[in-house]
Amino acid sequence: METESKGLALEARPSSGKTQALAAHSSGILRRYAEAVALSLMAVGISWLLRDVLVSTRFIVLWVMSIFVAWRGGLGPVAVASLLGVFLWDIYLTPPYGSFAQLSATEVVQMVFYVVLSLVLGYTDDMLRRERVRVAQATDGMIDAMFVFGARWNLQFYNAAASDMLGRLGIDADSLEDNSLWDTVPALIGTPFERETKRAQAERKVVEYEARYPDAELWLQVRCVPADHGGLSVFAHDVTAAKYAELLRHQTDERYRALVETSTIMVWSPEAQGTVTALPEWKHAPSLVAPTGDHTGAVHLIHPDDLPRVRVTWQLAMEREQPYEVEYRQRGTDDHFRWCRVRAVPVRADDRIAEWVGVFDDIEDEHVGRERHTAVDNALAVLGASLDYEWNLATVTRMLVPTLADYCSVDVVDANGTIQRVASTHVRPEKEEVLRALWAKYPYRYDDPGSPFVVRTGLTLLTPHIAQEAVAAFVQAPEQAAMLEQLSPRSFLCVPMSSHGTVFGALSLVYSESDRVYGAAEQAALEQIAARAATAIENARLFADAQAASRAKSDFLATMSHELRTPLNAIAGYAELLAMGVRGPVTDEQKRDLARIRQNQQHLLEIITDILNFSRMEAGHTRYDLHPMRLADVLERMEGVIEPQARVRDIIYEYQPPADGVTVVADREKLEQVLINLLGNAVKFTPRGGTIALSADATATHVRIHVRDTGVGIAPEQLASIFEPFVQLEPALTRTAEGTGLGLAISRELTRGMKGELRAESTPGQGSVFTVELPRAE
Repeated sequence: METESKGLALEARPSSGKTQALAAHSSGILRRYAEAVALSLMAVGISWLLRDVLVSTRFIVLWVMSIFVAWRGGLGPVAVASLLGVFLWDIYLTPPYGSFAQLSATEVVQMVFYVVLSLVLGYTDDMLRRERVRVAQATDGMIDAMFVFGARWNLQFYNAAASDMLGRLGIDADSLEDNSLWDTVPALIGTPFERETKRAQAERKVVEYEARYPDAELWLQVRCVPADHGGLSVFAHDVTAAKYAELLRHQTDERYRALVETSTIMVWSPEAQGTVTALPEWKHAPSLVAPTGDHTGAVHLIHPDDLPRVRVTWQLAMEREQPYEVEYRQRGTDDHFRWCRVRAVPVRADDRIAEWVGVFDDIEDEHVGRERHTAVDNALAVLGASLDYEWNLATVTRMLVPTLADYCSVDVVDANGTIQRVASTHVRPEKEEVLRALWAKYPYRYDDPGSPFVVRTGLTLLTPHIAQEAVAAFVQAPEQAAMLEQLSPRSFLCVPMSSHGTVFGALSLVYSESDRVYGAAEQAALEQIAARAATAIENARLFADAQAASRAKSDFLATMSHELRTPLNAIAGYAELLAMGVRGPVTDEQKRDLARIRQNQQHLLEIITDILNFSRMEAGHTRYDLHPMRLADVLERMEGVIEPQARVRDIIYEYQPPADGVTVVADREKLEQVLINLLGNAVKFTPRGGTIALSADATATHVRIHVRDTGVGIAPEQLASIFEPFVQLEPALTRTAEGTGLGLAISRELTRGMKGELRAESTPGQGSVFTVELPRAE
């Protein structure tokens, strides 16, 4: 009867994930048969390719295939694969090929043996698979151990989890089937396992309890459910891990408490209203004085400038019942203020704050490091703001004080090698006047320490603690000694401002009012600033030199142009007089020569005029009269200027009028000069029979004028340089068009002066398009 009950229990257990997975495996039967056929064909194909090599072992590939198919698919697929393999073997691998062959008795035996053994392999695999299904159905589904006891406390059924638990406890399950639980496991007598389990049977109700198994590291949560046949179903859940986690949490709490008591971070525990009640182990943080009473009431410890902010932050945290965090300066045990960070979080009980738990952290080094980093970033940004390096350096000194210095000075070497003070800043304005007066009355000598030494050697000078003897050796007069006494330098750092091997000056920092000293961190930060300052000085001086050279060039070009115009005008005048016969009769040949003289004089005059105009634009002397005008009025005038030149060279000139009413904001004279330059270039670089076109279009905000030609075009690598002055794209020895290379440069500058832009597009051998874009009039 007990055996039947156990069997029924096994059949009644529902299938779960494993059974579903096996069902899904069965649903893929078509895929397994397809794989079997494919592998059979592949094995025969490989055997055919290796027929000359595999003579005595002809079936080796088919054997490997059958073993694999049996493992993958079982009896059915391996039967199909083996029979198909034998069939194809007979047709394609047994002579005569391509038809059924007369097999020998040995070959028939081999094939039958091969098929039978393949079927055995498939059948064995199927049996193993069915056994796995039964095991899965018997053990799947339950995590907890399940025991079913009869009325006499003998074990009638148990699952896999129960079997595992019995094995861990060293209990023989078979002995429990024939004997009472209490006789088999007497260690349970007198424990909650006996009392609560028997109570559930006697009272016929569900009983739950938790207990530790005797003499084992096993905690169980047990649920006893009475059965109809007088027995009991017992479900046991292993809660050992949870118990150990609870023990670990307790150990963690104890460890945290010990850590707090030995930590260098000061822990504080104010009550709900902020009264400090606990400061455990404050003695381990000697740098700060321990507060007492109300947190914000210790006004003698908090810096006066920070106290209002601390009070407001604490009040808001209490009103909003949110975490409190603030940074401020607190008086240290050495009577100097140090930066600290204070945090606190509310601890709630019954929807109210019962207390606060927080920490004090001395962050003096962290705060100073942040200030140093910010000062460096700000200084580097300022040094690249403009080319006025003296203004930049003065601004930097104000940024470095008081973050990196109590007072700071910048000395620059001028062109004569003399050290000049360009900026100085002190944290106290009255002492800044003393600092400036000290330099004015007692400038550096060549062999003085400090900036002169750094400028001479290019080496950084770091003096963490200034000795009074060194100050005395530096003094030149009693008045200077009195000034130095007022400034009271205590720590000194001086860094050279050098770039590309040239020292441009020195940047000096001094601590006097504070108790801080300079070290490697401050030196690295100042060297970074000094390097950028040197680059700024070098760039500013190079720019000034470039401006001076540009002005000299412009002045020379303007002077030369004025000087050349006078004799050229005289040449034109005398040539005209000779052609008129004022000096006597002139032959036709002489008239032609005089015409050539006037033509070349006019060309040279145009070149000089271009040079003069360009120099005026570079000097900023060009004036613009910008006003609205009809675009068509300007474009129509170009035909009378360009069409005769085009006709002489057999070039077709086309003009496409713009839409009616299009107006442009421009200087009429400058716009006409730009268009004449562009059209003149088009005539020069367009071969005979080519075409030049002038057109325009407009958008809501701009007007675009296009000059197109079918000339030689411009190479892509040269397109970017055509607007540069004095650029000629043709080689000097093969040049066919005359000019200075200033026309496009002047045209672009004139267009930009009218708040527009000149652009070019070109394809070599097909021509170019120059576009003048100007603002459209409203």
